[in-house]
Amino acid sequence: MKRRSFVSLLLASAVWLPCLSVQALEVTGVAARQRWPWNNLVDIDFTVVTNGTESSAGFVIDVVGTFSNGVRKVAASTFTTPVEVQAGTNRITWNLGADYPGMRLSDLTLTVSASPLQTYLVIDLSGGPSATSYPVRYTATPPDLANDACRTDELWLRRVTAGSFTMGSPAGEVGKTANETPHAVTLTKGFYIGVFEVTQQQWHHVTGQKPSYYNNADCWSTRPVENVSYNMIRGSTDGTNWPASSTVDATSFIGKLRARSGLACLDLPTEAQWEYACRAGTTTALNNGTNTTSTTSDPSLGYIARYKYSGGYLGGGTTQPPQSVDDTSATAKVGVYLPNAWGLYDMHGNVWEKCLDWFVGNLGTAGVTDPVGAVSATAAGRADRGGGCWDNAAYCRSAMRVPSAPHECHARKGLRLVVNNP
Repeated sequence: MKRRSFVSLLLASAVWLPCLSVQALEVTGVAARQRWPWNNLVDIDFTVVTNGTESSAGFVIDVVGTFSNGVRKVAASTFTTPVEVQAGTNRITWNLGADYPGMRLSDLTLTVSASPLQTYLVIDLSGGPSATSYPVRYTATPPDLANDACRTDELWLRRVTAGSFTMGSPAGEVGKTANETPHAVTLTKGFYIGVFEVTQQQWHHVTGQKPSYYNNADCWSTRPVENVSYNMIRGSTDGTNWPASSTVDATSFIGKLRARSGLACLDLPTEAQWEYACRAGTTTALNNGTNTTSTTSDPSLGYIARYKYSGGYLGGGTTQPPQSVDDTSATAKVGVYLPNAWGLYDMHGNVWEKCLDWFVGNLGTAGVTDPVGAVSATAAGRADRGGGCWDNAAYCRSAMRVPSAPHECHARKGLRLVVNNP
């Protein structure tokens, strides 16, 4: 008898998907139901069962299709990694038609598995610019700062949970500008953000290029990449359409990184994501819990940032003497200054970090949820955050914002990456 297609069988059969297997003690009660009228979408219901010892932060769900001949496995690509759920009953929606067009039920077994949400997401770039794929893994173990592989061959991102904060600066903050109107912001989804700024070696691994100005032969690989424009990062065609579209140019840095990692939600942070992550729960001008006392040189900043008055030294802690760093007249190796409370380095100083948003001078005072910036370009350009190695203390504050043209390349401007929830 002629076999029917997967789609037609779904239409004719019961709502349960008999070829769907489940990992014991992790996922139970799996059921798949088609949308009607048929639009290629399938709702998959399941229950995550815990024993009370797993992290309460949630779980990562993975869906994998295995062909009956065992020759290859095909991940459900329309589930943007990671798919995060909570303990108990959940529903995710799968675009069956996009992943397995015309697939027959007897040809495919789907496996749904769950694992505890991990603190870190790591992208292995060691294959270099000729690699067809960059492996992705999750771990609870932080990067080994003594091993520069975490700055060169791997991209480390840390999990940041959803939450609310006040974006902007209060009246009286030293260095405050008119572009920092305080307003409540709520971020409803967690995200992974780079532990470090993207380095020159990481950029070279993806693009094969070395665009940076501070490219001294002895330490170029671990310094932040700079002299790169928004257009180089996301592209000048599709990449310029944010926030109307999240699509990027295939030949851009993020385009290549998305394709090889399978992380379709990898991108630059929004301004709100950047400031939320920078502050790490603080409300002060600096993310170490202190306020700036001067617009030029500030003693507190020297412990956490390479900036104009670092003097070639980095802080060894509040009770430790400063330590010498590499080149006093340039950017610093990432991850040598003290991190914020969430383990993120160089959010202040070193290089300005590009964000997704078109720059808007007045963000208003009204509370907002998951802001993405203006819907069209302004003459001001895209938003940059964090300050750079030749900037005064005022420019390195958590709330400081400046614009730059999408095509602009500058020796003090680089980037940090995020991976968003689907």
